[in-house]
Amino acid sequence: MTVAEYTIEMFKQDFPEFADASFDAKITTALELAPPNFDEAVWGDQLRDGLGHWIAFRVALKGQIATYGAGFASAASSSEEKTVGKVSVKRSQSQSTSQQKGPLSIYGKNAYGQIYLDLVALVGAGAAAV
Repeated sequence: MTVAEYTIEMFKQDFPEFADASFDAKITTALELAPPNFDEAVWGDQLRDGLGHWIAFRVALKGQIATYGAGFASAASSSEEKTVGKVSVKRSQSQSTSQQKGPLSIYGKNAYGQIYLDLVALVGAGAAAV
């Protein structure tokens, strides 16, 4: 399979949570952006899985940004504190240290991006031997 052969129907088969037609425009945009990001020779048998998770990450992230605002994508952590009388409770949610910095940190924003990064490591995409 090549990147060009991966269709919206295949994506929806792999990720039924995005089967609703309301996702079609976002999926189509991601499919159009995908080719330069995937080298079929590097990805091999993992191409469909990697491509699908990359597209799912982009579609889900757009939904998260629509819900929480544009600052969501750049926020590394969030916290909430509530005090009742003498009792104070603080809840904090942050990314793991390994995904908190650098240009790839955005992929830590949802499970699809995290799985995509695991696949990148598995296939050795973007690695350089020195």
